[in-house]
Amino acid sequence: MSISDSGIGIEPAYLPLLYERFFRGSTQGQGLGIGLAIVKRFCDHYGWGIEVDSTPGQGTTFHIIFN
Repeated sequence: MSISDSGIGIEPAYLPLLYERFFRGSTQGQGLGIGLAIVKRFCDHYGWGIEVDSTPGQGTTFHIIFN
């Protein structure tokens, strides 16, 4: 399953931190920063994979790989 947006993308420096609880990157003050941590934990629990493709200024796509 893939989920995409055409937003501002994710800076490469933030990619290793995406799944950390309370990490909000460049959107400080928006949201709690727990959504991706919950998704990652869910995927780990069921043995699924999660990958991200992002280009700053062009958007982001998350891929969930069901095994």
